[in-house]
Amino acid sequence: WATHAGDDFIVIGGYESGMDAASNLSKCGKKCTVVASTAFWDVSTEDPSSELAPYTSQRIRDACAGPTPPKLLAPLRVFAVEKDADGYVVKARWGENVYHEGGEHRQPVLTADQAAAQATTPSAEGKEVEFKTPQPPLLCAGFAGSCKLGAVKDLFAFGEPVAPEGSDDDMDDEDEKEEACDRAHA
Repeated sequence: WATHAGDDFIVIGGYESGMDAASNLSKCGKKCTVVASTAFWDVSTEDPSSELAPYTSQRIRDACAGPTPPKLLAPLRVFAVEKDADGYVVKARWGENVYHEGGEHRQPVLTADQAAAQATTPSAEGKEVEFKTPQPPLLCAGFAGSCKLGAVKDLFAFGEPVAPEGSDDDMDDEDEKEEACDRAHA
């Protein structure tokens, strides 16, 4: 992360890979803004597979308490990424605010002061916002179909899927390529 050129990043996605990117960028003294559809850093449920791992939560908690804390913004749905003369513009739309109750033994990722500072960002549902960054945004969304993201697909370099070893299939079919890509990124 220290070798990534630049010091101001937009991270798209707030689950494990997004929090990993944010904590590492912060640790390297780089600014970053996380734009996520769900504030996974605040999710605590009966099903631990639907929230951040305790290790990840602690790493992002440490990053938020450090000298270059990441800015964590949700619920935002990115709908476009465009290149302009100064870098990149990430366009997103605010979603419905969702309150996530913490569990009995859960320590919040953000302190009350940190949460209050980030709450000053206007977040009216449906309102569109733009984030500008000189560096290409970091795509940290691992959902099915992310290989063909539509609005941002041309801004990311994806390798061609490779047929499993010993297969005679050259994967000419687009559906097969998409399935192989999804398996590779699962």
